[in-house]
Amino acid sequence: MTYFILHKKESKENLMFSSNILGEESLGSFYPEQGWTALNNMIHKSPESLENYTILNEQGKKYTLTEFLDTVEKLKIR
Repeated sequence: MTYFILHKKESKENLMFSSNILGEESLGSFYPEQGWTALNNMIHKSPESLENYTILNEQGKKYTLTEFLDTVEKLKIR
């Protein structure tokens, strides 16, 4: 399962860019991408900006930040 982050002013066509890909879940592991780094920077430097973003998976299911982090927490980050 691949997870994405998308700014509310961006179109879904931008999901193909690596900066929008949080990472991929596979066989109990999470493989972070560039979007993971961006998310961590936002959490630590400007958490108020997170309300402008949506996290979703490849099937279009939306997650809150807490739901997403709870999912990733159970996985081994590679």
